[in-house]
Amino acid sequence: MVDKAENVSDEVSARSDLLTQIKLSYISAEQMNDLMQQMGMDPGIIIESNPMALWVYGSKSVINEIKSIQQKVDIAENAISENITLTTVKLNYLTVDEIIPILDQLVTDIQIITFERSLQTIWLSGSDESIKLASNIITKFDTKDHINDNIFFVYKTVNITAQELKKRFDKLDLYNVEINYLNYPEFSRSVIIHCPTDFKLYVLNHINKLDVLSEKIKVPVDYSDIPGGMHRLSERRNLLVNLTGIPATSFTITNNVSRNNEYLYIMYLEETSENIKKVKDYVKYIDDPLLDGVSN
Repeated sequence: MVDKAENVSDEVSARSDLLTQIKLSYISAEQMNDLMQQMGMDPGIIIESNPMALWVYGSKSVINEIKSIQQKVDIAENAISENITLTTVKLNYLTVDEIIPILDQLVTDIQIITFERSLQTIWLSGSDESIKLASNIITKFDTKDHINDNIFFVYKTVNITAQELKKRFDKLDLYNVEINYLNYPEFSRSVIIHCPTDFKLYVLNHINKLDVLSEKIKVPVDYSDIPGGMHRLSERRNLLVNLTGIPATSFTITNNVSRNNEYLYIMYLEETSENIKKVKDYVKYIDDPLLDGVSN
């Protein structure tokens, strides 16, 4: 470690194409050095009088790689972190160019770092939850079955859930086309499609025709069999409205409709079959909040 900037020799300073100062805003030069070493890069020089600057040697391409890393990790979210760790993920079958578009659309709070020379290695920075999600996505799609000229792309539904779209799409039984979703597809709207490049418009045309709502029907979605059942159902309706965005006017709570001297209050919903399915799924989660989402 060099004590003062003045101690950088004139000879080294003259080689400006090899020595570059990286000015940091949120993380220290020491933290940046640690991250570079985690990625197998040579560390830079830290001057104690300026802990927010890192002097690095390298060719123009190496300097650009270091600056690219800086853009991903020298962010406000990392300002309060003492230790910043990168998670290394090595791909077995796909390349980084194939997996990154999927991660970009499905994992919002994660930074992805790649090198041109490393076609099957990526480094992830973010929360434990986002890194776990990204790793699960990679595991799901980085399989031998996906070694071909096909492409991946993400489609976000407009009217129906990911689960409903897959259910409808699978009935088409299209050759060499695969559609998948992640956890909680009964609520989420993103599907991942794997198909030949020249099939994309053909597939999207089918999807656009399937991503439509059905006509409205009336179906019971919840009930209560206690004396104060109407009030309980009213509170559950308010929660369902907040969770689904379906207006309260679509719900109706009946008077006591028991066949005998007991209590039975019914709440029914006038909505499309897709929204009725969504509400019924939410009712299950309200009654058992620790349920795991459906997954492939």
